[in-house]
Amino acid sequence: MDSFINILNLFLLLFYILSFTSYFLDFKNDLPFFKNSKRIFLFLTILIHLIFIVLLTNELKHFPITNKFEIFSFISFSIVFTYFLIELLTDIKGTGLFLLAFSLILQFQSVFLFKLNPNVLPILKSIPMGLHISTAILSYTAFSISAVYGILYFLLYNSIKTNKFGLYFNKLPDLEILEKLSFTAMSIGIILLSIAIIIGIIWLPIAFTNFNYYDPKIISTFIVWIFYVVGIIRKELGNLYGKKLIRFAIIGLFLIILASMGSSFFTYSFHTFD
Repeated sequence: MDSFINILNLFLLLFYILSFTSYFLDFKNDLPFFKNSKRIFLFLTILIHLIFIVLLTNELKHFPITNKFEIFSFISFSIVFTYFLIELLTDIKGTGLFLLAFSLILQFQSVFLFKLNPNVLPILKSIPMGLHISTAILSYTAFSISAVYGILYFLLYNSIKTNKFGLYFNKLPDLEILEKLSFTAMSIGIILLSIAIIIGIIWLPIAFTNFNYYDPKIISTFIVWIFYVVGIIRKELGNLYGKKLIRFAIIGLFLIILASMGSSFFTYSFHTFD
């Protein structure tokens, strides 16, 4: 079974390469074939990766997020899955190249780090734990994508401001659409993070005898959640738009990084599974 999973992992990498190539050629040359087929390649990549995750979970008897191979692979899946949702919701296809580049790099790393890890703590074999962690990873991926759109926004804004109209200017969506994409990714992120928090509130007190609402990871997660909820409310009230929204998305990513780094300094967290 190990050999089969390894072969499937390599096959999956091939589809990531095909998806990236189709988005790259469409972005660079605007070829009709790739414009029409790139979403199909991406859908097949997501489908095959989903099958891979199911088979790997069945083989390992736990959700595959316990070592570098599994985590890189799942983050790669998170990027393409979240981007696919954004593309379906907005029908805007001109930014996939940048996000698929990240997922392709992670998938390459996953292939080289291939290692099955069947021996894990019993708590990591729990279905609620798998759902809790996977939705949290998906949410932070969505927030990261929101920030990436923010960076693209400022690159395009700078091109317009300095009158440097190169490939970025010709191929990227306009500033208003990039703002919409950033907010869509942010909205997906807050929905997924809310699901992760709800699962945690319901299940974690049952699963951990030393559960504590003052756990540093719980506090940092709620800080991130409140930050984005406030941003979405401000956006709906018309107080957060344009460059303000884009700055908010980028600041949010830095907040996530700082919150993660800050909570990792505390060794007494029940979230630690060493």
